[in-house]
Amino acid sequence: MTTPIGYVLGTQEATPLEFWVAVLPGHVLRLDDVIEVQTHRPDGGEIVHFYGVVDHVRTLYEGTQFDTDTFLVKSGSLPVNISYAAHIQVTRIEPEEYLPPQPGDTVNLAVDEDLKRALHFDGMEKRISAGTMRNSDSNIRKN
Repeated sequence: MTTPIGYVLGTQEATPLEFWVAVLPGHVLRLDDVIEVQTHRPDGGEIVHFYGVVDHVRTLYEGTQFDTDTFLVKSGSLPVNISYAAHIQVTRIEPEEYLPPQPGDTVNLAVDEDLKRALHFDGMEKRISAGTMRNSDSNIRKN
């Protein structure tokens, strides 16, 4: 099991095809990183797995209203928190039930079998190397 990288945001809309992730302090999500999220169906049914790719990342000061508040933050006269978030474009849902993930669901980097599922490599009979992943994961090239 991998260490959580963040949690599904509750301040932005989550849909079956896209959602936002609050990135944990000390962790990094970059463009093109691949993630995995598990959620429970609201009726208590089976667990739904979401796989997706980071297509947008952003940071901002929470607690500011104006662009010039940045000067107040830097001078120490306006306390703020820094929000680091990533937008996820869903690539696969298993089972194929189009429910959204729930706010607070744990987000992990997809590795090994989860990475293969996220990119639909698990259904390919023969794979060819066409590059390397930014996370240097070479396991997806193995047949």
